[in-house]
Amino acid sequence: YSCMSSSDLSLSDTNMGTSSSPSVSESASAVATGAISRPSLFGSQLPWADPAWYRAHASPYYGPSHAAFRLKVRAFVDKELTSSNCTAWDEKKALPRAIFKKAFEAGLLPGVVGPPWPTALVGRSFNPYPAGTNGPNAEFDAFHELILVDEICRCGSGGVVWGLVEGLQIGLPPVLLFGSQALRERIAPSCLRGDKVICLCISEPTHGSDVANLKCDAQLSEDGTHYVVNGEKKWI
Repeated sequence: YSCMSSSDLSLSDTNMGTSSSPSVSESASAVATGAISRPSLFGSQLPWADPAWYRAHASPYYGPSHAAFRLKVRAFVDKELTSSNCTAWDEKKALPRAIFKKAFEAGLLPGVVGPPWPTALVGRSFNPYPAGTNGPNAEFDAFHELILVDEICRCGSGGVVWGLVEGLQIGLPPVLLFGSQALRERIAPSCLRGDKVICLCISEPTHGSDVANLKCDAQLSEDGTHYVVNGEKKWI
């Protein structure tokens, strides 16, 4: 868990210049009234300080729900993942457990594992709209997920981003995709709601993150009474 100081890497609107951009409150009002139906300026207008579609470049991939969700995530980052908070967490080399819960309460944390939104596991459907605004129902997609991670990265701390996002992002999908229904119901809700954390443990000595290339396997014996394990494991 190592990273540069968030003050060194900050991409905040303050130091990147946003005098020509609407404020979050103004943009939220536009979402509430349905005004965001076409590309509009957002964030820094310096080239590549923010994604191209933030500078009103038309894109077939981003619609009103994406613009609304961008506001929602940015408001959370600006409030909770401040430079002072990130610097303190970097120095402690740990995140407060409360930040995971706050990310869930803000309607963000379940999006870390990608679409579809796990409504049945977290007890709430996807809502891309900032507090106090509303709009048409939207399905959570890969571009909402991209916005989520992209905006969280504005905190400027690789350690904070990795700690908040990556453990859940790579640790829980194997359970969601390949676990039994009973296992998913036992493990996933507490992780997606920020009550517990999860990680991906690779147990073979010859592999790092290349999980698809694991060599060790277990074959059921011919008489069906036990498994024969072939390969190497650091632990079982």
